[in-house]
Amino acid sequence: MGSGKLIERLESLDVESATVAEVAKATGWIRQLRGSLDSYEGKLTRRADELHEQGESAPAEDVLARRGRASRREAAKTKRRAEALGHAPAVDEQLAKGRIGPEHADALASAAGRLDEQRRDELFAHDAELADAATTRTPEQFRRFVNHVADQLAADDGIERSERQRAAASLRFDSDAQSGMGTVRGELHPEDQQKLRRAVEGEVAALRRLP
Repeated sequence: MGSGKLIERLESLDVESATVAEVAKATGWIRQLRGSLDSYEGKLTRRADELHEQGESAPAEDVLARRGRASRREAAKTKRRAEALGHAPAVDEQLAKGRIGPEHADALASAAGRLDEQRRDELFAHDAELADAATTRTPEQFRRFVNHVADQLAADDGIERSERQRAAASLRFDSDAQSGMGTVRGELHPEDQQKLRRAVEGEVAALRRLP
């Protein structure tokens, strides 16, 4: 149902004499209308960002704050939500239909904001799954769900980074031909560096205790 039709139905409802069933229906219409407006606001926000990049508009936050009579904090929140929805069309579609609320989109934006670009793209690659999860969970339940997904992606990134660091590690022992002094050069995985340091310090301490 289009937004215009929803408004017509709401305006035609006599609130003073509304039945329980009519109140429930009208509440659903309002939720759908709000979702449609939130989704549309996201599209406008993304367009404002495009115009700003082209030098034709102020930053989206300024437009939202000035024209929308919103605080800077609320404007920044709206922009983050719009950016997340731009990468998650399935979630945006559910919002436009009123099946989820802006709180669901904010939870997704918050989780995405904790990830680097690569992991963020991987999170949004689960768009359809995230949309389905949002429609069957309260905002708080969805927040825990999407945070869990983000945490898993972040953990995977940590494992891969650790593996890359260990693969790139190197260690070289040299000695000066004239002085006979030895040098050690290299780059080690953080854990290996700590282990080697403790071992060397322990060995040096032991040698100093010798008579």
